Amino acid sequence: MTEPGTRPDQTGPEHETDAEARQLTRMRRTSWLWVAASVVGVLGGVANYLLATRVVSAGVEPEIGAAALVAALLGLACWLLLALLWLTLQVPLRNDRGWARVALAVSSALGFGLDLVALAGSWATITAAVLQAVLLVAALVQTFRPTPS
Repeated sequence: MTEPGTRPDQTGPEHETDAEARQLTRMRRTSWLWVAASVVGVLGGVANYLLATRVVSAGVEPEIGAAALVAALLGLACWLLLALLWLTLQVPLRNDRGWARVALAVSSALGFGLDLVALAGSWATITAAVLQAVLLVAALVQTFRPTPS
């Protein structure tokens, strides 16, 4: 007997194996999107720090240079913490924990906020911010996409 809405050839152990393989492939793709978003975010933070060191070496007033360095270091620390959080949440996400999805969505809002701040930087930080925002949207879409049954 087949389930309603399925064909006779869509049931049985082979079909379950195919569904599990598709689910595993989807979870891997989702995890790689979060890894890519993490790496791009940290690289953007490093680019921002390098920009701040250029500002200091250009001979600006010491107060402005110090403020630029502190802001860049705080931004880099935020990106490192977000990357660590996003990578750590991949294990419960693979185990289909709903709270991991919520935590990723909330922390992504912080990432988008940092991306907005990075838009005021150089071409490298702007490129990293735009790329990272695209990766975050793709990762969130994959994370919240319903599981095919």
